[in-house]
Amino acid sequence: MQLADSTTHATVFTGTLNQRTHPWLSDHTVTGITVLPATAYVDLALHAGHHTNHPRLTELEMHKPLVIPEQATLQLQVMTAPLPDSDDLRVTVHVRQESDAPWVLHATGTLSAAVPAAEADLTAWPPADARPIAPADVYTELVARGNEYGPAFQGLTAAWRDGDDLYAEIELDPDTDVTGYGIHPALLDAALHTLGIDTSPSDANEPQLPALWRDISLYATGATTLRVHLGRSGPGSARVLLADAVGQPVAKIESVALRPVETAQLAASDTSTHNRLFAVEWTATALASDGGTDAGDHQAWTILTAGTPATALPESI
Repeated sequence: MQLADSTTHATVFTGTLNQRTHPWLSDHTVTGITVLPATAYVDLALHAGHHTNHPRLTELEMHKPLVIPEQATLQLQVMTAPLPDSDDLRVTVHVRQESDAPWVLHATGTLSAAVPAAEADLTAWPPADARPIAPADVYTELVARGNEYGPAFQGLTAAWRDGDDLYAEIELDPDTDVTGYGIHPALLDAALHTLGIDTSPSDANEPQLPALWRDISLYATGATTLRVHLGRSGPGSARVLLADAVGQPVAKIESVALRPVETAQLAASDTSTHNRLFAVEWTATALASDGGTDAGDHQAWTILTAGTPATALPESI
């Protein structure tokens, strides 16, 4: 097996990803392009940390969005390796589409063995003085910016604002299986949706995705509903507390920051020709000047290529 990173003393986790085996992926699109949610990288890194006795994800940075092809299967490698002069581990996530394609680095982070104590619970619910926010209004605004969510990701069922603090209730689509996940990416993604609409004016018309995470600790697995407290730490960033349906701690995220998505980069990444449909298109070609030559002697051949106009070649073949 070809390793994405040649680091010695590494632990390697491998897998595959496609829209057939993970149908919920098709419900996460940005400007019409299916993109792996950043929360999936969080779950992958936490999974690696759990199996290497480093369950705390102290940092995770997204480097490049991953476009999910409609038909092709992607290959994944999650690797952990010791950091120099530290008890922490470096974690990386690489992806490629074909077995002979180069690996592409999509995320890097750090794992630690020390997990802090759980924060105060969210049993007092909802906040007494908070002002309700309509979930439908949240999704209307997000769609207007290019963040488009299908049923698996439309988990926001209630939301409130209290000054700079945001609160939300999240429920995962009942058709989504949480088996094997520490915290399902669709559930965690929906927990941040109210944060996505509370951005600076300069970013008001741009889709945004989580890009930088700091200090994530997971206290419980298998959640399908969440209570969420987002404590504002700046435009497009927040400290996040997650609890279950009765207010007991599920996870803590010290900071998550959103960044505008470069839609041109997404479009450029969506260039796979695998299983692309082609159509026949006739192009007019001038006949030979002598007019009397048998048609079989002069044939116009057309080459069809992905992403470029069809080119007629009038040479005799």
